[in-house]
Parts: sequence; structure tokens; C-alpha cells
Amino acid sequence: MLLLAQIVSFLFLLFMMQKFLYGKIKKALEDRSQAVKDTLDKQTEIEKRLSEIEEKQKEERKKAQAETRQLLEEARKAAEKTKGDIIEEAGAQGQKLVEQAKKRIEQETSAASEQLTAQAKVLAQELAEKILTEKLANTSNQRQVMKKSLEKLKTVKK
Repeated sequence: MLLLAQIVSFLFLLFMMQKFLYGKIKKALEDRSQAVKDTLDKQTEIEKRLSEIEEKQKEERKKAQAETRQLLEEARKAAEKTKGDIIEEAGAQGQKLVEQAKKRIEQETSAASEQLTAQAKVLAQELAEKILTEKLANTSNQRQVMKKSLEKLKTVKK
């Protein structure tokens, strides 16, 4: 009979536990299980987002590096163009200076030539005067010829 009392007690205890405790324990375990599952889902989503952000950063770094290379290349090309422009401008200025020097030399040569021509005319006139004066000094007719010759020389000189 003791065994029967123990079995009845055990069944009553089991029934009471099932009625009052089993539902609460089951609900607590299900809540805990759901919380763990939610935490794992959040962790997976965070890892996925982190992976996406890392990929975006890699892409942005690649773009930034490409833009930097492009800017450096453009700067190098601009520097080369500027260098070429400066060299071209210097060459043009040098050519201009050479042309100016040539013109100046031509002008000075022309002025010197004119001056020599004028001096040669004056010397020729003086020499002709002297020669004519010596040879034609005797007669008045000869003096008139000499004056006419001198006047012709003076008009040629001008």
C-alpha cells in the first residue's frame, strides 16, 4: 500500500507540476530560445552589413586611387604643356629679338652707307673744285664753267 500511496503522491505531484510549473518553464525556455535565435539573426545581419561596408570601402578606396592617378596624370600633362608653351614662347621671343637685331643692323648699315655716300660726294666736290680752280684760274670764261660745274655737283649732292 505504501507503494500505491507513493505512486498516487507522485502522480499528484506530477499533475500539479504540469498544471502550474510546466507551462511557465516551457514558456521561459521558448522565450530564451527565441532570444538566442534573435541574437544570432542580429549577429548574422550585422556581419552581413559589416561585410557590405567593407566592400564599399574597398571600392571607394579603389575609386579614390584611380582618381588620384588620373589627377596626377592630368597634372603631369598640364605641366608638360606649360613647359612646351614656355619653350615655344621663349623661342618666339628669341626669334623676335633676332629679327629686331637684324633690322637694327640693316638700319645702321643703311645710315652708315648714306653717311659715307654723303662724305664721298663732299670730298668729290672739294676735289673737283680744287682741280678746276687750279686749271681754270686764268680766264673768266673758265670760272663760269667752274661755277656751273659746282652748282651741278651741289644739286647732285642733295
